[in-house]
Amino acid sequence: MPLVAVKGYIGNLMDTSIAIAAVSTFLVVLVVGLYFRERQRNIALVAALNVASKSQSEPVVGHDAAMGLLSRASFDAILTRGGDKVERRGGAFCVLYLALDNFGLLNDAFGHAVGDELLQAVSLRLSERAGAKAAICHISAGEFAIIVNGSVATGLSAAKRVIEILGDPFQVESTKTQLSASIGIACYPEHGALGKLVGYAALAMRSIKSNGGGGFCLYDLKMGVEVREQTMLVNDLRQALELNQFELYFQPKMDALSLQVTAAEALLRWHHPERGIVSPDIFIPLAERYGLISAIGNWVLEEACLTAARWRERGLRMRVAVNFLAIKCAKTTW
Repeated sequence: MPLVAVKGYIGNLMDTSIAIAAVSTFLVVLVVGLYFRERQRNIALVAALNVASKSQSEPVVGHDAAMGLLSRASFDAILTRGGDKVERRGGAFCVLYLALDNFGLLNDAFGHAVGDELLQAVSLRLSERAGAKAAICHISAGEFAIIVNGSVATGLSAAKRVIEILGDPFQVESTKTQLSASIGIACYPEHGALGKLVGYAALAMRSIKSNGGGGFCLYDLKMGVEVREQTMLVNDLRQALELNQFELYFQPKMDALSLQVTAAEALLRWHHPERGIVSPDIFIPLAERYGLISAIGNWVLEEACLTAARWRERGLRMRVAVNFLAIKCAKTTW
């Protein structure tokens, strides 16, 4: 091969090698650039996810404009955060469910405007005196929920403190009124599921309210059983008249001198198809509480009168006494 051709061939090889090297260098730089760009994107994505996660774990502190207390959404967020904290680090916290006794009567007697101002006064006093760490929410008219950190003992102490806080009279416009409250307490994790904690505290509150109010008590598992039992009984009681399950028993009354039966007292009994004879001591309070007493009372009066009329048709003239519970047990006789 001529020398010139050899030189030309070698030159072409060198040019090709230089081109390949240049292309390889370019590709390496491109790959490295893409790698670092993707790495930066991943770092930014992780940072954004961390920020989002942190923002979701922290409660959004919003307030009820009318009462100046936590909104329900904020209260629920704090409740959830507290549960997560207990799961990770241990400890406990309590929910207090507070209901003002007879608030509905005050609202009806003095008007909703006065009722709203009274609720605002209660909210202000609770927020000022319950402690900076207490999370307080207005649930509904006359009802509040409070979260306090600590065990059952802390919850009981906080409830006692709230009763004392509300003990001083409230002055709203020209109206001065004394308030009492019923408070139920449920503790996490002692009393179970976080999502049911407010309901458990409300259940304990209703237990106090049904016994006259003005106090506090701790949730007990049997309260749920009692409520279910009572609910079933009330449902059955609503149908008892229609299904003809009531019956009057007549207790004779004797004259002390003649020893003759001169009157009879009508006693109401409920023949439940599964429970047997249910005492009026059990179903009468339920009938009064759930608005069934008027219908039952009317049936008792009508049935007692019909019975007395049938006795007279048979020549038995005797007075019949009925204790009419709907009008505070005033005794009516014929």
